[in-house]
Amino acid sequence: KSVKKIFIFILIFAAALIVGFTFRNNQITVQAPETKLANVPTPPPPPIELTPGNEIVQGETLRIVFKNSGNASSSFVFQGKKYNFFNYGGESNALIPFAYNVATGTLNLSIGSSTENIVIKPGDFKVEIIVLPKLITSPALVAQYQKERKKVAETYASSEPEIHFNKPFAFPLESIEITTEFGETYFDPSDKLRSFHNGVDLKADIGTPVRAINDGIVKTADEYLLEGKFVMIDHGFGIFSNYLHLNEIYVKNGEKVSRGQIIGPSGNTGRSVGPHLHFMIKINDVPVDPLAFIDIW
Repeated sequence: KSVKKIFIFILIFAAALIVGFTFRNNQITVQAPETKLANVPTPPPPPIELTPGNEIVQGETLRIVFKNSGNASSSFVFQGKKYNFFNYGGESNALIPFAYNVATGTLNLSIGSSTENIVIKPGDFKVEIIVLPKLITSPALVAQYQKERKKVAETYASSEPEIHFNKPFAFPLESIEITTEFGETYFDPSDKLRSFHNGVDLKADIGTPVRAINDGIVKTADEYLLEGKFVMIDHGFGIFSNYLHLNEIYVKNGEKVSRGQIIGPSGNTGRSVGPHLHFMIKINDVPVDPLAFIDIW
């Protein structure tokens, strides 16, 4: 009986140890519920996006994208002038062209509830001494020149009220090498006249294919005294691209052209001192740096 009692005592003691160990082990493994931190809301992105940014060099174009198109106004006022938005890429876009001689300094841009400071920086424009061919040497040529200037002005005023493109702008030549930069001033000692270079001169031998930089409508395909054989393409919303001194013209007035389409070979026609492509862009009749304009897309 004593042995039996001892055996029972051992069993009870062992059972107690097992129960105690299990209870303690369960206490150790039980974890308190995690305390989750409240989600910190991500700040909304700025309502407008500026390209190339808040700093603009004289002659550049500011592209404004309203990121919340659903609440975007159809227009805004900047420096006393109204600017309208257009739809590009499913977002409201607007363009502000800054002339080469716009005053430098800081300007305030307000669109909806957003306000930005725009810093206008001076451009590094050179002065080049050059003797240009004298093409206007008679009253008849003066009359022709004046007629051509009137036609050009009328063309710029005839831009379509909507855009004709849905892709970024491209370069007009396969290879880009600048021979005369935008904003340079020509000084001709023979007549002491200074003229502003409203585009860029690109190196191009006679016969180099010249391509439309984007979809648009040809508004001029003609030969003028200064421009030589040239093409003006309306991309809509006041955006024009111009291709001067061509050797031939492959398109006609009113024709719809596509981005990359060859509009003619480069040449040396008109008031030109050698084969090249004079390439320019005007926005609402303001000439801007065309290569900088292409970069913002």
